[in-house]
Amino acid sequence: MPIPQTNTPTQEAIAMAFALTGPADGVARVARLANHRLAHTTEWAGWCVSSVELSAEVDHLHLATVRALPVGHFAEEATLIFALATEPGRASRRFDALLRACGIVDKIVDDRELVGRYFAMRGRGAAASDFADFAGLFA
Repeated sequence: MPIPQTNTPTQEAIAMAFALTGPADGVARVARLANHRLAHTTEWAGWCVSSVELSAEVDHLHLATVRALPVGHFAEEATLIFALATEPGRASRRFDALLRACGIVDKIVDDRELVGRYFAMRGRGAAASDFADFAGLFA
């Protein structure tokens, strides 16, 4: 049975035409939005820590805001927020996983030790298992 031909373009054809003929900033914006929407389904991607900010202590907790830039893929800067306990024995498993992924085995003394380090993250980094060594992406 032959496939019926229509003059109505498909969604894929419209997207392809826009990617080929659209303005560069518009195409980049659409790519970032698509990547953001599909982030939870994609596999691992590389990131580089661009900044780290620590909030003041409240109820024995600090909030660490880690910003990371994408490496080799289209995405906007990622903002990861970690709750860090000041009491011993209440470590953040996600933050510890990020440290290990960045190649830091022990505790850090200065938050600037993270800046410039590379790591791999799956999706949006919601769990400790979503962080890995960047070199592992190419193994």
